[in-house]
Amino acid sequence: MSRRQNQTPPADHRSKGLFLPDFCAPDAVIGVVVIAELVAIVLTLARAETGAYSLAWTDLARTSFFLLWIGLSSAAFLCKARAGLARLPVAGATALALAGLVLVTAVISEAGWWLMHYWDELRLLAKDGDAPGRLGFLVSNLLICLIVSVAAASVSGGAVWGLKMPKA
Repeated sequence: MSRRQNQTPPADHRSKGLFLPDFCAPDAVIGVVVIAELVAIVLTLARAETGAYSLAWTDLARTSFFLLWIGLSSAAFLCKARAGLARLPVAGATALALAGLVLVTAVISEAGWWLMHYWDELRLLAKDGDAPGRLGFLVSNLLICLIVSVAAASVSGGAVWGLKMPKA
């Protein structure tokens, strides 16, 4: 045997494989859709007035469309960024993945706000007469993005974002 075959590669944080799931795979995309729909239901129920649940269906449809737009765009970003993230340390890849998700959410929230602002029938997250301010809409969406991203990572075993979750 040659010397080269007996050598083991140096231990490297990158050799363990990528911690993110493959967002190009159908089961990951289905997971994104399920999470987006569950969040849409929670947001719709939180905003629904008592006894006005028949009006909540329209709000659910608009919220669902908006969150699917963000969720599927985020999955596409992570799918395309996966190879580049795999070459980074876990902390760097985590920071870049979260920054990318926030950027995707910001761009889609901005587009959604302008659509909501100019076309009354496309109000995505507001009731008639209650259009949120642009900054408030953007900040609340970015905070929800961060909370849902970290929650989804912790539910999936904690390793998705490089988090060390205690075993039960």
